[in-house]
Amino acid sequence: MFPYIVADVGGTNVCFGLVTGKDKATADYEICQLWLQATAAFDGFESCLDAYIATLDCPRPTNACIAIAGPIIADHVQMTNLNWGFSIPGLRSRFAIDRLEVLNDFGALAYSTLHVHSSDLCVIHAGTPVADAPRAVIGPGTGIGVAALVPTAGKWRPVTGEGGHMAFAPSRGKAGKILELVHEDMDYVCVESLLSGPGMARLHQALAMVEGKTADPLSAEQITAHAVAGTDPACRETLDLFCHLLGRTAGDISLIYGARGGVYLGGSILPRIEDILLESTFMDGFQSKGPMSDYLANVPVYLMTGNHPTLLGAAAWFYDQYPGKRK
Repeated sequence: MFPYIVADVGGTNVCFGLVTGKDKATADYEICQLWLQATAAFDGFESCLDAYIATLDCPRPTNACIAIAGPIIADHVQMTNLNWGFSIPGLRSRFAIDRLEVLNDFGALAYSTLHVHSSDLCVIHAGTPVADAPRAVIGPGTGIGVAALVPTAGKWRPVTGEGGHMAFAPSRGKAGKILELVHEDMDYVCVESLLSGPGMARLHQALAMVEGKTADPLSAEQITAHAVAGTDPACRETLDLFCHLLGRTAGDISLIYGARGGVYLGGSILPRIEDILLESTFMDGFQSKGPMSDYLANVPVYLMTGNHPTLLGAAAWFYDQYPGKRK
């Protein structure tokens, strides 16, 4: 089985690693030769994989697990926020891969919750976790990913979809006015339209307009930097609202999946704003669900702060699919 390649392919960055073994004492996966690149530097996944393989200081691996930000339909993958796609049989043939697993990136992230160390989690809300209940993951980045992990027939299975594209449904007040403004430019406003990197920039502009102000166009990175440094109150207000709306959405996802095992927050944005998230009204948004408020009060919420949890999930998923080949 070893070594095998794992990859986390997002809309902005791609990260590869090489799984060389599993520690018998700790059950930790040994992932080395990490390689992080901007997707804009490549014309497709195949050329990116070629470049990574060229960096390896070992014989060409013949096993791989690819976690990718997009739906897998039959034998074809097409990314949602990047013009990359490939045929799974074609990829296997081109790279002479014996065993290949391809899954949604948030499916891999969900699977990683079985293996992540408590030191790589920030407890947002302790709740009362139920060991054999479903878990849910949600996280904003270039887009926003949603998935669940459910127990079935003695095993855990990731359940993936395109939850980030469900309609944005705000409560009354500022969020409702923001929806009306955004609707002027977009026929369909989904969760990802506001709860993502590009969505944060859109939220910043719309929030200023609702308040009768003007705002310089800023990227999510600039908004985050100003908010963290405390140099722009409007940027901090944007992030506070971003966290509240994310809490509302995460609460909805928890109800849909019955995620009494916990809700895990991932993605590239939240670890950079951990303190703001903790100080925000995220949990108010999460728990304010009418008759289901008490139900959600018992659901634990964690922020995933470790390095490359999606690679960990891909490593574990591949390993568990081939119990007779663990050599």
